[in-house]
Amino acid sequence: MAGAPSPSGSSAPAAPPRPRASLMPFVTIGILFFIIFNPALYTLVGHYVGFALDPVFGFGGRWPVLTIMLAGAFMVLCTTLVRHFTTDWLETAKFQAYQRAFQKEFMKARKENNTYKMKKLQDQQHQAEHEERHEVPAALGRDRG
Repeated sequence: MAGAPSPSGSSAPAAPPRPRASLMPFVTIGILFFIIFNPALYTLVGHYVGFALDPVFGFGGRWPVLTIMLAGAFMVLCTTLVRHFTTDWLETAKFQAYQRAFQKEFMKARKENNTYKMKKLQDQQHQAEHEERHEVPAALGRDRG
């Protein structure tokens, strides 16, 4: 397949376009490093987090392992609740159905060694990803109610 000529006639495979990376993970890591390596800031953050969580999970410092386990379980619960209420489950189901159908067609084309159909499906998938990337910011601006 790699040496097979493409529909345009060239034998070199075209490089797929690189997806646009999100900066949010890098910004978050940068903020966390800033907090970790700034003693005044991590003391301040620790004070306010302790102010909220010490009465709930502190146990006066007697059971540190239990404190860590309960605080970890609390964080998992909070992130799960946020993800549950901010995920559009209908869109997720539609996307999964689309992916299953795409994979089925792509595997069928691969078994038949139909490079034209494989290229067409890949282009279709890139187009769908491009549309999704531009629809997500617009969807975030809409009211979900």
